[in-house]
Amino acid sequence: MLKERNEMMFTDIKRVKKIYFSLLACFIFVGIVYFLVNGEKKEVEKQNLIIEGTTTQVEKPKAKAENSANPSSEKAIFVREFITKYYEYNQLSPSVGLANSKNYIDANYYSYLEKELENKTTIPAYKSRNVRDVKDMTVEKIDGGERWSLTVTCSTQNEAGEHLGSFDVDFIVDVTNESKVISIVEKGAS
Repeated sequence: MLKERNEMMFTDIKRVKKIYFSLLACFIFVGIVYFLVNGEKKEVEKQNLIIEGTTTQVEKPKAKAENSANPSSEKAIFVREFITKYYEYNQLSPSVGLANSKNYIDANYYSYLEKELENKTTIPAYKSRNVRDVKDMTVEKIDGGERWSLTVTCSTQNEAGEHLGSFDVDFIVDVTNESKVISIVEKGAS
């Protein structure tokens, strides 16, 4: 009886060891796969400038000479004036930026933006936002107009008018040949 009991314990220990080493092998395998996959991601991240889910600022490459915009050209001035008026914000009158930029925007697109503004439910933590600088302007030709890419530096103020901070936002603005804005893409803080 004692011998049978020892044999049962021995087989139980064997079974436990098999399970233990099987689990250990699985963990080691998963760990190796994890490190291999992360190593490949890091290589891809080094090649890409835009990394999803991060707010790390990456230095942008200089624009090609053919896409660089002349900051004193008529269209560049138009885009700069438009974005300065459009991205202005005041908590007491949230639609002031859109209203001030009405003359720059195509009528159909303006009504679309108006509806978007009416449906917007989030309120920024700051009282006002002013555009301080428009930089890195590049332009490329598209059907029926031009696509402008630019970086806007904004400063924010609280209720007392004290400076809270500043941030950069990347925009893509499509402009028709008749100098009317037909689309705006806000790329987010950089």
